[in-house]
Amino acid sequence: MPKYIIAPINNVMQTLTRQFTITCNTSNLQEMRQNLQELFDERKISVRESSLIVHAADEALSAIMLHANETGSHGDIHITIDINDVRCSITIDDNTGVYELNGNGGATLNELLTSVSKLKKYQISLLMMQEILDEIYYNFKKGFQNELILIKFLSTKKD
Repeated sequence: MPKYIIAPINNVMQTLTRQFTITCNTSNLQEMRQNLQELFDERKISVRESSLIVHAADEALSAIMLHANETGSHGDIHITIDINDVRCSITIDDNTGVYELNGNGGATLNELLTSVSKLKKYQISLLMMQEILDEIYYNFKKGFQNELILIKFLSTKKD
C-alpha cells in the first residue's frame, strides 16, 4: 500500500515520498507508471521531465523483471520514490536474485556464457537511462542487497 509523507514548512515543500512493493511480473509495470505519474502531477513536474523519468524507471524495472523471469527467479521489488523541489530519486530494491547469472548457482560454463550474452541486450536500456538521468547508483552485497538508485535533478521551469 502506498504511503505519502508530505511536510510543507514555511511554504517550502519538503520531500514527498511514496513506497510500494510489486511482484516481479511485467504486468505490474503499468501500476508503477501510474504511481509515478500521480506523484509528478502532484508536484507539478513538467510533462517532459516526468515522461523521461517514468521511461527510465520503466526500463530499469523491465530489465530486472525480464531477467528474473528468464532465470526462474521470483520475489518482490520494493520501490521508494522521493521528490522534492530539486530532484527525483527512485530506489529499486529487489530480492529476486537477478544478480545470479542463471538463478540456480550451479551453472556450467556454457550456461554462464548464454546468460552473459542475454544480459548484453540490456545495455541499450542502460545507455538510455544514462542519457535521461543525472546519477545512477547500484549497491550489491551478495545475498543481502540488490539496490538500484536513479536520480534526476529537476529543472525549475514547468511546461
